[in-house]
Amino acid sequence: MVEDDCDDAVGAMASADAMKTAEWLKSEVDVFREKIAQLQTNLGYSQAYVAMQMLGRDQAAVNSQKEANKLKNRYGNIMAYDHSRVHLPQMGDDPDTTYINANWVDGYKQPKAYIASQGPVPNSFISFWRMIWHMKIETIVMVTHEVEKGKMKCHRYWPDPTSSPPVKRMQYGQITVSHLQSVPHKHFVVRTFDISFGGEVRTIKHFAYTSWPDHGVPLTTQELLGFRNAIHSSITKPDAPQVIHCSAGVGRTGTYIAIDRLMRSALDMGGPIDVDKVVQNMRMARNFMVQTEIQYMFIFRAVLDASLELLSGESTKAQAQEMAEEERAAYEKQQEEAAKEEAARKAKEQAEIELARKELLARTDNSADAAASIVSMTIAERVKLLQNAEARWLVAYRASMEEWSERNKFDAEEYDTTSALSPLQSRLEALQQKGLFDQNNHS
Repeated sequence: MVEDDCDDAVGAMASADAMKTAEWLKSEVDVFREKIAQLQTNLGYSQAYVAMQMLGRDQAAVNSQKEANKLKNRYGNIMAYDHSRVHLPQMGDDPDTTYINANWVDGYKQPKAYIASQGPVPNSFISFWRMIWHMKIETIVMVTHEVEKGKMKCHRYWPDPTSSPPVKRMQYGQITVSHLQSVPHKHFVVRTFDISFGGEVRTIKHFAYTSWPDHGVPLTTQELLGFRNAIHSSITKPDAPQVIHCSAGVGRTGTYIAIDRLMRSALDMGGPIDVDKVVQNMRMARNFMVQTEIQYMFIFRAVLDASLELLSGESTKAQAQEMAEEERAAYEKQQEEAAKEEAARKAKEQAEIELARKELLARTDNSADAAASIVSMTIAERVKLLQNAEARWLVAYRASMEEWSERNKFDAEEYDTTSALSPLQSRLEALQQKGLFDQNNHS
């Protein structure tokens, strides 16, 4: 497992003037805190979120509903609006070869910075890789597991490990994909692919986040912020669009894009932090973006936590610059307050995680001995436990794929747009996705 410093950071301010950046961050944090305080009273989050629910839903999505395209959709009720859908080059005289269930989404100072896509289904594998090639994508961000709670959420659209022996290279239409390497990090996996077409070869990075439940949120904001920073640390062409996908391509996808867009703006001191404006813009591009209220709240929390960490760091830099004594004193106090708040936040977050761990233990085994065995497990024992994880995954993947294929023979299933996890439910599922617990073995 690789542990890079960038995996635990939130990014770096574009300006080198620490006094200027610290002053701007302090002002923005104060305003943002006030906004959050207002939302935390009188069901403010709920009211603000509900007010945006139907935004954009009256827009046409004729191509998604065409008979020739129905089985290219993972879910029959998740549409790609016609005005913003990704148009693939037409093949021959078949206009339906231009279709894929994906939409362009604008970014910070960059139109069409993202492609929000569903998780590919077998009927869309070729279309997906054509999109990667023709839209000159260099980074794919995957924020779903292939299988969650026994259900197929995203088919493995790269060279397939379910065959024996595992396949390292596969042909998707006229595009060849070669799986070069897979490197696990603490909270995500980085895969490297070479894709070739027409004699040209390009390298693609694939970042797969490993613990984000459907309809829920990641275990901590720090994990996701580090994931986002690791992605940006690897980018060589900042103007190249990124493909972001989960299962339906709306909830987790929209949440990630919102946080990334707001972070890019904050790091550039690009104006007020406005979560609602970003979510509204995304919902005009693709339906159901940021699909649950808990995801909407998570965006606020993540951006605030990142801003506080940046403020602490910029205040430290500012102290090293030449400042008048009164300015120095003010910034020292500011840094101290920011550091205290950050420490308190992390302590609270850790306490919540521990509560979730205890809750999960209580659900799987009420034995004090079982709980003690988990707490005292050594790294060597943990590694031994996980040695057969890939084999177990392959069994689950095959079973889920067969079950999905049977249910989706003639039409795409419906996505449950009403489901939402509570904060505790989300944490429990995130812990299980991390592989920290096996209910059968209490591990």
